[in-house]
Amino acid sequence: MCVESRGCVLPTSSTFVTVALLLSSSKVAANPIWLDGWRIALRRVGRLPGTTQAFRRAFLHAWITSGDHIRQEAGADFILAEALRILLPEYRGRRAVTLYRGEGARNWRYRCPSLSWTASRAVADAHARGMHSYSKGGSVVLKASVPPGAIIAKVPANEDRYGETEYLVDRRMLDLKTVTVVRRHAARVAGQG
Repeated sequence: MCVESRGCVLPTSSTFVTVALLLSSSKVAANPIWLDGWRIALRRVGRLPGTTQAFRRAFLHAWITSGDHIRQEAGADFILAEALRILLPEYRGRRAVTLYRGEGARNWRYRCPSLSWTASRAVADAHARGMHSYSKGGSVVLKASVPPGAIIAKVPANEDRYGETEYLVDRRMLDLKTVTVVRRHAARVAGQG
């Protein structure tokens, strides 16, 4: 169930997925001892020197199907960002990329944009008009020229089942002063169409 890689024993992708499913199960989640299970596991993964490409491809599929859940369970973007640099296929671009993000206005006020960005302004606007529009203060569409070192991974076109042209960005490596708001949306009230 484990493989040796660069002198360190790592779980195989099937082992990790099994553990991830266990951590996500309602019986485990209801047990107070497991409340920080994902955060603890991801913190430890972030300290590893690396893993195999096969494992990274397998985890990419898990991220695409369950990334929102994984982020919620991690509870800390910086811990998650470190782990995703180990768990996902490495981004190999060499130039800055113009990316957009739909974000809650309050998150942006505190300069806390999340990990998922897109190359499509329309996709970012759809996210801003969707769940983020219920945020206090409404929502914004952000635009940034993102240097390659800030990009954790890019979802490959053949895996992009939602057509979002998704990039994962570590905001600690992004000059937030250069991020601009290109659109604002007023806050919506739940139940409002």
